Amino acid sequence: MTCSETEEKLSAYADGELPAADRSAVESHLASCGECGRTLQALRAQHRELDDAFGPLREGADALARRVIEAVHAARPLLAPAKGRVRWLPMIASAAAGFLAAWLVFRSPERVPDGWVGKGGGQGYQTAKLALPAARLALATGPVEIREESAAWETCASNDTLTVGTWVRTPPRAKCSFTWSDGSEMYLNESTEVQLVSTRAVQLARGEVYALMNRQDAPFCVDTPPGRIEANGASLNLQCGQREGKWVLGNFAVTKGNVQIYPAEGERLTLEGPDMLTFGENRFGAPPLTGKLVLATRWVHELLVLKGKDDELERRVLALLNEAAGQDPYESEIRALGEHAAPALLAALKEGKDAARRRYASRILADLAGPALVPDLVALLRDPETEIRQSCARGLQRVTGQPHRADPAVWGAWYKDNEAVWGPQVDVKKKSAASK
Repeated sequence: MTCSETEEKLSAYADGELPAADRSAVESHLASCGECGRTLQALRAQHRELDDAFGPLREGADALARRVIEAVHAARPLLAPAKGRVRWLPMIASAAAGFLAAWLVFRSPERVPDGWVGKGGGQGYQTAKLALPAARLALATGPVEIREESAAWETCASNDTLTVGTWVRTPPRAKCSFTWSDGSEMYLNESTEVQLVSTRAVQLARGEVYALMNRQDAPFCVDTPPGRIEANGASLNLQCGQREGKWVLGNFAVTKGNVQIYPAEGERLTLEGPDMLTFGENRFGAPPLTGKLVLATRWVHELLVLKGKDDELERRVLALLNEAAGQDPYESEIRALGEHAAPALLAALKEGKDAARRRYASRILADLAGPALVPDLVALLRDPETEIRQSCARGLQRVTGQPHRADPAVWGAWYKDNEAVWGPQVDVKKKSAASK
């Protein structure tokens, strides 16, 4: 079967209406043709978006049409036509019902039902849009701007919920993140512009994004000038820009999961995280997440720190720790995170089996631990490793101002007397005040 023959049957195939023989031929062709596969994906995405947009309106129109026809049937005995006359009333009623159904679907968005958003603009009018379910601005390091269709750019307030079709951009030196109701997240680097095409698709016009997408029935799609990316239950970093007058993908990193790349030119490519491409070259991959990959996407750390304690941040610190061993830039990146890196370092100490890695983690933890970790540092003074005990004592001296050496009995007695100030139940702000 040729591409043109396949394309003629794709719509029926997507709707499940092809006979078995034709369906088998189409599937055989799709297995070897990436272009037709992309056409099918686009067709299914279009069907989903049309269902999302017009499904509720179509149901309302059907219900209204039934009520009109029932009313006409009920009135017919009172309005029976004389013999030989044309029965106009049923024809008029049917036409009216059809007109009302069309009016409900295609009317101007200023009169759509509650919960729908639409604005007139430009030539003609804009189609009604459903609000994205809990897609909201979660974090920002500076002003973030949004616009709908041809409207002017305006500042987006924290926790604003956005609508399908909204464009978002970050200026230089500003980053932000958005969250969806299913817990998925997207981080935007500075000088980035994206459009929220649907609840599972964005268009990246320029800049860089980092997406943590939870698994759903439909994949998450990122459309760019160089091609389309599809992911489900995956984490990926993607940069889109121009090089030598051509649009290219850069800093493409998959930190978790499976990602499909459909380039505008060339064959489909699959990346299984952790893996990375830089402008289509210098590919590497290694389990688990590598420190090199973390450094390539370090721009998200500022937002992860704003978010607070986070599994993604802990995963990244541990990956850096695996590479560091006193080497820059890995150790420098850990130290740049400050106290926010301490929970991951503590986890490496408590759960790690590599003695050298544990000792290295304890040395950094002594410099970064904050007041919240005092109980953990006291407990680690009973660790069998001498260097770890000394590092923990040094951390306690720095945080509490106490001069005690690495003696678990002395620190244990001190902690018992001061648990009301340094215990895990005490507010961190109070602990910080006590350490000054």
